[in-house]
Order: sequence, then C-alpha cells, then structure tokens
Amino acid sequence: MMRKLKIYEAKVKKVFILQALPLSTNIQKVEDRRIKNGKSIDGYMEETIKADATSMRIRVVELAKHCEKCVIYDLMPHHMDNGRFMMLNPITRLNYFERGGHHTLLGTSQMHYLKFT
Repeated sequence: MMRKLKIYEAKVKKVFILQALPLSTNIQKVEDRRIKNGKSIDGYMEETIKADATSMRIRVVELAKHCEKCVIYDLMPHHMDNGRFMMLNPITRLNYFERGGHHTLLGTSQMHYLKFT
C-alpha cells in the first residue's frame, strides 16, 4: 500500500483518502426481520453493523502520516447521533446506505460540508 501511495504522490497534487466507516450488513434484511419480530425500525440498529471500523480508521490515519499530499475525508460525523452510528434517518426511516456500503441519495445529502483532517 505504501508503495502505491508513493506512486500516486509523485504524480498528483493531492491524494484524497476516504476514512473508514463501520461495515454494514444487508439493511433491508435486518428491517424485514425486525418487522417480522414486532420490533421498531430505528436510526440505530445494532444488528446492522457487521464490523467496527476502529482498527481501519487507525490504519488510515497512520497511512496519511507517511504522505505529505494526503487529505482524509471523514464522513462519520455526518452519520453520528448521540454517539451512535446511524444507518438510516430516524424520522423518515429511509436508508443512508445501499448494499456494499455505498451512500444513497439521502446519505449523500447528509454531508453538507466535508471536514478535512
């Protein structure tokens, strides 16, 4: 990874790195299961998060330390509510993410501005 980063750094003015987000499961299946079991659909549903991103977030920060042209995009603050990572809008119950962790149009609209670290 460091070797590829050095190649990019030599060819471009800036290297933008997207900070890691928690890995999600299939949100639609979780919602279907919760409805079937009579549970509510909330913005934060613990079972929608397959894996924590803490170790990957540390890795991205360490990687950027060795790159003068690197800029980190951190989207996590745009999805946090009271310290919890929200997978969907708690009011409209529309998902912020599609399968594969890609943002939906609603998820993209959550990011009014991007904070560089």
